[in-house]
Amino acid sequence: MRTYYIIDRTGREVLSAPHISNVTARGYALIRKEDRSYAVFHAADESVHSLPSSRNGQSLAYELEEDYLIAHCLAPKRVGMTRRRNPAALDSGVWPPLPEGMCIVASYAADIDGTPRFAPIPYRLHSFYHGIACAEDSEKRGILVNEQGEIIHSFPDTWRNIRRLKPENNEPEYFSMQKHADGGIDSLKRPEYVTDRGLTQIRGPFRHVYDLSEGLRVVSEPDESCRVVDAEWNTLFHFPENTIEGWAGASEFCHGHLPFRSAKSLRTGLLNRQGKIVCKPRGKYLDYIGEDYWFYSKGGLVGVMRETGEIITPPKFKYFTDAPSKHGLIAVGNQGFRSGYINFQWEWIIPARFSGCYNFIHPEYSLAYNDK
Repeated sequence: MRTYYIIDRTGREVLSAPHISNVTARGYALIRKEDRSYAVFHAADESVHSLPSSRNGQSLAYELEEDYLIAHCLAPKRVGMTRRRNPAALDSGVWPPLPEGMCIVASYAADIDGTPRFAPIPYRLHSFYHGIACAEDSEKRGILVNEQGEIIHSFPDTWRNIRRLKPENNEPEYFSMQKHADGGIDSLKRPEYVTDRGLTQIRGPFRHVYDLSEGLRVVSEPDESCRVVDAEWNTLFHFPENTIEGWAGASEFCHGHLPFRSAKSLRTGLLNRQGKIVCKPRGKYLDYIGEDYWFYSKGGLVGVMRETGEIITPPKFKYFTDAPSKHGLIAVGNQGFRSGYINFQWEWIIPARFSGCYNFIHPEYSLAYNDK
């Protein structure tokens, strides 16, 4: 059994619940209580505001974006229900997870207090980026929805699993998609293609296409070779021979550096923006902490190094953090498998008393949990 806690920078436990999302940069966290009702935590005054539990007789589930909600209307799965008969996706990927035996039949965007921004649409709605969200029906056919809930584009039935490549600023709009003819709708091994909204130019096939990071994008080819392109898809460099993208598919530029792996040893090193190796492969993974520091792994522990490969601390931490540290505290675990926070002098600030914890996205509040 897991209990989540919202904590402040001193380690004070502000509240607890069976499910809580991390506190966003805008200061909100989504809570699901023991009775499966939802609420939103407001960091500004540490208050908790309940959300509507139903709409027109249908139960609701929520997902938290930066400063708004995606609300999902639920219905019981029926025995023998096929995807084609269900107007929305059965496999939701919602966090917190849906109640057992329930599925999504419609979605809508809502203000942080639960007030709908538009009427439910019979699709599984995903995040809005620059005012546009992807949505999909039970067959993984994709549409685009604006912030008024209007369907502004439908993709042809020959393409499924439409994913909008997340823009950073005002880059051209691109989408990743898969051919329906390439396999079943749940296949994870089908190649990806990239196109604009009008399908005027289709690029691919690719093994995987990553989002932009610091204006650059990693593209993995079917033969597992990789290259880096800019926002207009101009190739800037190819990965060195016999190397592949970073561990567990983590392929984003951080502080001007990109993790890569040796295809033979699977050890991880760093490339710069010109494709030059600045840190040779040394551990199972390298992960960005903040400033010019990276975690590196050795013997099941992690130490700290600079992006040049200079060792700052030998391996002595267990590793639990899930994102770069933005506010001076780093989530790590000790060798007793308990987690807390250290600073950039590598001193414990919040003692390791949790089963796991997350880095501070908000300046004052973060998330931790304990398992029993």
